[in-house]
Amino acid sequence: MTFSKDIKRKIEWGHIVQRFSNGFIIIGGVIAPGVLNEKIYYNYNNKIALGSLSDLPCNSMHAYWQNSIYYFSGNFFTSRSKVFFSLPRPKFARIDMKQMCEKLNCSFECSPGFFLFKSNCILCPPGTYSYNNQCIPCKKGYFNPLPGASSIVQCYPCPEGLFNDKEGSSICKICPIGYHCYAGSTIPKLEKESNQISYSLSKPIVKEYDISIYTNAFSFYLCSIILLFLAFCINDKLKRIIIKIDLYQDSHNYRDGERVCLQKNFLGAIFTSMLYISFICVGSQIIFCYFVENKHMEYSLKPLVLVNDVFNDFKADFEVLIGIKNYADQCIELNSSQSSIFTNCAPNIHISTDKLKKQKVSIDCMLLKDNSCIIKFVCYGCTVDKTSSINLDLIGNFSYSSGFYVNFSSKSYISNSNQETFSRIYPKKNNVFTGLQPNIFTFLLTPSLLLDSISSKPSILAGYHSEESSFPIKGSENDIMNLFLPSSLHVKVALEKNTHGFLAEINKNRNINSLLSALFGMFTGLMTLFGFSLKITENLLRTKSKNRILRNKAISLKGILKSRMHFVSIFKDIAENLNFDKSFVVMNNLACTESAPHQD
Repeated sequence: MTFSKDIKRKIEWGHIVQRFSNGFIIIGGVIAPGVLNEKIYYNYNNKIALGSLSDLPCNSMHAYWQNSIYYFSGNFFTSRSKVFFSLPRPKFARIDMKQMCEKLNCSFECSPGFFLFKSNCILCPPGTYSYNNQCIPCKKGYFNPLPGASSIVQCYPCPEGLFNDKEGSSICKICPIGYHCYAGSTIPKLEKESNQISYSLSKPIVKEYDISIYTNAFSFYLCSIILLFLAFCINDKLKRIIIKIDLYQDSHNYRDGERVCLQKNFLGAIFTSMLYISFICVGSQIIFCYFVENKHMEYSLKPLVLVNDVFNDFKADFEVLIGIKNYADQCIELNSSQSSIFTNCAPNIHISTDKLKKQKVSIDCMLLKDNSCIIKFVCYGCTVDKTSSINLDLIGNFSYSSGFYVNFSSKSYISNSNQETFSRIYPKKNNVFTGLQPNIFTFLLTPSLLLDSISSKPSILAGYHSEESSFPIKGSENDIMNLFLPSSLHVKVALEKNTHGFLAEINKNRNINSLLSALFGMFTGLMTLFGFSLKITENLLRTKSKNRILRNKAISLKGILKSRMHFVSIFKDIAENLNFDKSFVVMNNLACTESAPHQD
């Protein structure tokens, strides 16, 4: 502590000095050789208050608790000017700041662990700590079981198997069955993870084409036929126009003995329309496949010397994500209120590289809702050496973590995909990572080249195919109940370059003549198919027409028979209604009959 010249003239040594957040107090001591100080000098919020003390403490030990300064021992004296510096003094006393300020009309502040409420110092409850005369609750994922905490370091992270989703908690909750809670967890996570897990992911650079393209083509085909049919049924003028597109005018069926002539009809126009639409649908797919999927890739693993002959100055882009689980210190800038998006990193986060040639580097940070900090390191145009590395240093009062994970991603042209390699590591149970020893993640990078000779502008694309070459190496750890001193976190991502490289070459499978031949053959085949279908359809329609005519003839014959039966019934009725005369004699077994002579 430094004082002004005016204050230094008033004291010499042996005084009691207690510093506050906004001031200080000086009590006792020696102001001149052999002369003790009986004055009190109090400076708070730039307001000075002077008082006197009945006692004369000199070289006394002291402590400030609640609102009182406790001092004990010191040099023995008999008067203000008679001091025995070699003799101890059996004295224990207290100076009440509240009473002093009531007399001197000044203000005071409570000792750490207390907060001021109506001129009284109240002990901060469990789950909180004092800061600037206020009790601040511990963050989620942390707890404080004791009252009177004077620093945030007394908020301890919840041990593994426990979690805390509320601020200002004095205890942690038990993790539910089936969930996992790492040290400092705010919410349980439904996952089963071992202590060390690593795996690789591949995401295609070129998306695969969906089958919906073919479904849409079929729908277009069906709708076109329906529209043509409706147009024919509605408009007579349009009928005549559609009939003109008939390509099967010389293939229609005719009766035997009839003269064959070229004739267009509506049925032939419908089949011709189906031919055109089918050719457009299938032909467009063939053309699409020719220009997009007409590729042949050759893969080879070659020594790095031969790869350098193809691409001498090998440079590629890659991205490294470093995740720090349950990070208690600052992750992003204080003036940034945005979370779950990448923004500027906090000043306590430092990243450096070793033996890594680069054109451009981008570093961003993101704070997640579970207090995890993600640091994104993107390197553009980078050349990796045999022993390159990326070093992450986090220095602060609360630089500790319950786990790390590293994700390395780059374009790998072995499988034409964005390839990712993921690795993670966790400390022992009830421990957190903190200290000077770094946590080391090692990746083996294989240069990957793609030679594209089928594009309008032949190009060479470069990337890295990554894999984890060894298990992560744990760094310094500490027990969660032993985190009182400022600490630091260190992560090292080692990048080792492979002695071989992958080379992929893209060439065309077929030339333009194959495309033209396929289209011509498809058109003639479709034309033959629809022509054959047209003949079958016309035969069926003609057979149906003949059957209808025969059915009509049979109906006419039946009508004639019925009319004849009508005449028979007429004659029958006449014969039954005849009245015979009595003189009329009927002879049996004679071919004719004669009438008897008429008698006058």
